[in-house]
Amino acid sequence: MTSKKQITANQKNALKGGVKTVQGKELIKYNATRHGILRDSLNKHELGVYDIIMKRHFQEFQPQTLIEEILIHQLTFNQMQLFRCQNEKNKLFYIDSNGERWDQEYFFKFDNGSLKGGKFEILNRYETNIENRIYRALNQLERIRRIKQGEVIPAPISFDLNKG
Repeated sequence: MTSKKQITANQKNALKGGVKTVQGKELIKYNATRHGILRDSLNKHELGVYDIIMKRHFQEFQPQTLIEEILIHQLTFNQMQLFRCQNEKNKLFYIDSNGERWDQEYFFKFDNGSLKGGKFEILNRYETNIENRIYRALNQLERIRRIKQGEVIPAPISFDLNKG
């Protein structure tokens, strides 16, 4: 259980993060819709692929409870988002006449003489986030399956970092 002290500290720390300036807010306000990777709906081109993947997951996992079905839906949708992310990353490269791959303008950018990650770095962060959601759903499905088979699964360990 989270203590009141920890909740207060979390709320205070939450105020520190995020974009504060008007200029910064203008820069990021369309991030979620610019490429559509993290949008929460499927377009008409994705629906067929989604249905195929969903059917395969239902065949493979054979869900028996509502929770298992929800986890399979999450897994499938996250895989569609990962597919979008990988498509965006592929757009950042081109192949020259010698067959060599080169990065386009967003792969890296120079900022005051130092190399900084560009769009590719952002896409890597999205990809990691999406992969983590996929692994969580798979782990939960496996955990449920093992519990159903009678295996004793220990509860997750919780500890308070504020106790010294």
